[in-house]
Formats: sequence, C-alpha cells, structure tokens
Amino acid sequence: MRALKIRLLGDRVLQKLAWDIAEELAWDNTLQAEYVALTKLQADAFVTLDRSLAKSLKGVVPLASFKDIIS
Repeated sequence: MRALKIRLLGDRVLQKLAWDIAEELAWDNTLQAEYVALTKLQADAFVTLDRSLAKSLKGVVPLASFKDIIS
C-alpha cells in the first residue's frame, strides 16, 4: 500500500498540517482543515459553495469555482 503514490487521509504529514491550519484559522476541530491540508499538499485549488469558508481560506490555499474546474 505504501508503494502507491496516493495520500491517505490518515497520513501523519496531512494530520500535522491540518492541525496547523485549524489552529491558524481558530477552528475547533480539523474536519474541514483536513480537506484544506490535502488541497495544499496536492498543490491544488479548493472548491466550495460555502462563501464564508472560501473567505476564511483566502491566502491559505488557492480557491477555484465550479466553472473553473469545468472549463
């Protein structure tokens, strides 16, 4: 399993980054922070319909809209 080039949500690096992000954003838990951390580690863009979440993530990870990923 470790030979595969995939990142699992239980990954220690991912968990550490999720804790750091949750702390930086003053979140009570790492539920959303794990998705943000995964986005950051994969050098990807975060897509959400939650405007409040998107606003809080400006400068943390790149943001994209559904239109961006469809085109």
